[in-house]
Amino acid sequence: MIGDHWDWVTSPRYPLWCVTFTKSLAPPEVLRRYGAEPDRARTLAHTEASDLYDMALRDNGTVLRVGELGE
Repeated sequence: MIGDHWDWVTSPRYPLWCVTFTKSLAPPEVLRRYGAEPDRARTLAHTEASDLYDMALRDNGTVLRVGELGE
């Protein structure tokens, strides 16, 4: 059992995030390495991505977001 001070970890009210920085790989290759299909990926506005994340929470799914920063 998780102690009371760790209850937020399992609560759907407080989603957890993981940020990974990957050097020298294009977004499609990063998707492939996570087991996603780059051909199914699409560009989303911030609100669209947020809506998708809300859906994933309800369905116990996952959202993988990939982007570029600089080179």
